Amino acid sequence: MAKIVVISPAPIKGSGGVRTILNYAHALMRNGHEVTVSFLADGKPIGTNVSQLVEAYFGISGLHCGQFPFGLHNADLAVATRWDTPPMIRRHFGGKMVHLIQDIEGWFNPVGDAFLYAENNFLFNSSFITLGHWLAKRQQKQYGVNSYTMDFCYDDEVYSLSQPYAERPKRVCFIYQPEKPRRCAQLGLEALGIFKSFHPDYEIVLYGSDAPAYLWYPTVNLGIVSPKELNDLYNASRAGLCISASNPSRIPFEMMGCGLPVVDIYRANNLHDYKSNQLLLAHQTPESIAHALSSLVVDEQLGARLSRLGHESVSGLSLQHEMQQFAAFVEKVANGEQPQPRTDMAPRYRSAPVIAPAYEVDRVRAFCEDQTREFQSEKATISQASTSVEPSAALFATAKLTSTKPAGFIWDMVTLEVDGSLQLNSHQATATTAVLPHALPAGTLSAIAVVRLAHPKASPTEFAMAAVPAIDDEDIIRRPDEQIWSSPMGSGWTEVTPGADVLLQLQLPEPSAVPLDLHIAVRLPEGSSQDFGWCRWVNIIHLQAHQ
Repeated sequence: MAKIVVISPAPIKGSGGVRTILNYAHALMRNGHEVTVSFLADGKPIGTNVSQLVEAYFGISGLHCGQFPFGLHNADLAVATRWDTPPMIRRHFGGKMVHLIQDIEGWFNPVGDAFLYAENNFLFNSSFITLGHWLAKRQQKQYGVNSYTMDFCYDDEVYSLSQPYAERPKRVCFIYQPEKPRRCAQLGLEALGIFKSFHPDYEIVLYGSDAPAYLWYPTVNLGIVSPKELNDLYNASRAGLCISASNPSRIPFEMMGCGLPVVDIYRANNLHDYKSNQLLLAHQTPESIAHALSSLVVDEQLGARLSRLGHESVSGLSLQHEMQQFAAFVEKVANGEQPQPRTDMAPRYRSAPVIAPAYEVDRVRAFCEDQTREFQSEKATISQASTSVEPSAALFATAKLTSTKPAGFIWDMVTLEVDGSLQLNSHQATATTAVLPHALPAGTLSAIAVVRLAHPKASPTEFAMAAVPAIDDEDIIRRPDEQIWSSPMGSGWTEVTPGADVLLQLQLPEPSAVPLDLHIAVRLPEGSSQDFGWCRWVNIIHLQAHQ
C-alpha cells in the first residue's frame, strides 16, 4: 500500500470543501493506504492537536494530520487540492502528484495576477482528477492533458424523496450566496422578483448565507442551515433555483435526490454534467430564468415529470460512489497508469434552452448554439441557411416510416403536409419514428430542427432525432433502437407543448466522415394523450465544418 499525503486548506469548522477533501482521504485510508492530511495554515497556526480538531469538526477519525509540509518527506504520492498548492508541494517533494480539480479557481479572481497564477498551476507535472466531465474536457482541450473524471454525487443518506410532488406547498427555494460571485445572487434575485410578480401566491425562500437581502418583494431568508433542514426544504418546494457560472454545484443533485425540479443557466459549463430531461437550463437573463420557473409551476405535468426523472437520474450517485471513484483513480496514478483521451466532446444536455419570449431573437439563439460547441475544434458554418420550408420540403418528401403502425390506429403516421412540413402522429403504444435518407452530408457537425405541436389542445409530446451512417440500398430501412436517441449521435428527448415553435439540436461528437441518415421520432410522456397529437417538423438545417 502507498504512503499518500493529501494537502488541504485549514480545517475550518463547517467547511464543505474541507469535509469533501477529508472524505476523499478517508476513502484512501479505508482502501488500506497510509494516509496523512497536511493542512495549510492559511495565515493562522493550527496547533498540534489537528487530528482531534478533524474528529471534532467533521466526525472523521483515524487520519494522521499535521501542518504543511507534514508527511511529505517520506511520501509515495501527494494530492494537491487547491490552485496554489502544486508549487508548494514541488518545493518539498519530487515524487508523483495528483491535482484534484473541483472548479476553475482562476475564475474566482479578476483577470490579473491571481487569475494567471491559478491557470499556470495546471502546467506542473501532475496527474489530474476532475469533479465532473466539463473540467476534464477543458483540461484536454486547453492543455492537452487527459484526466480521470468523477461523477457529481450527493449524500443520499441525508437527501431523499419523502414528500410526493403533488402534495408540496407553493414554494420556490434559491441558494443565495452573495459572497460567491459564481453563484450569481443578483441574477437569481431579479429572476425571482419577476417570477413573484406573476405568481404572488408562491413563497420565495432564500438560504446559504447570513447576508441580508434587501428586496422589493417578500422572501424568507433561512441563512445557513443544516443538511437535514435543507432536505426538509427541498421536499416542501415546487422548484429549486441554483445558478452555476463555473463548474456545476453539488446542490442541484441534492435537490434532484429529493425530487425537486431544478433550474440552472444554459452555458457551456453546465451542458456536460447535466443530462436532458433532468432539469431545465435557461438563457442567462432574469426573464428567461423566471420563465423556466414559471413553466414548472404552471405546467403541473412538467413539474411532476422533472421531479420523477430528476430523482431517477441521480439514483446510484451516492457519495460512496464518488469516494470509491477518487480512491480508484489515485491508485491508478500510484501504479503508473494514465487516463485515456476523451472522444465524447459533445454536450450531455441536448434539450433546447428555455428563453423568455422577449429574448426569442437570432442573437440569443446564436449565443446558445455557440455554448454547445466549446470543445469542437472545427469552425462551423451553416450550410443551409434558409428559414423557409422549401429546403426541407424536398427532404421531407423522402421520409419513410420506421415504426410499426399499431392495430386500430386510424391516422397515417407520417405525412407530408401542404405547407411543406412533415407530420408525425403520436400514439401511446410506442414512439413514432421515421427516417430521412442521406439527410446529412459528410462533414456535418450539427443538425437543427424546428418543431411544433399543430393543435392547441395537444398534450405535451417529446421530440428527438439521431444520425446513423447512411445505407445505399433504398429498400433497406434501419429501425432505430431505444438507446439511439440519447446516445452521442442523438439529440436526447425534448418535451414540447402547444403554442410556439421549438428548436431541437443534434450535436455530433466530430464531423461525420460519411453521409448520414437522419432518424426522427415523437413519443408521449406518461400522462399525455394521443388525441390531437399532430407533431410537425417544420424545417431542418445542418452545420458543416470548413474544409
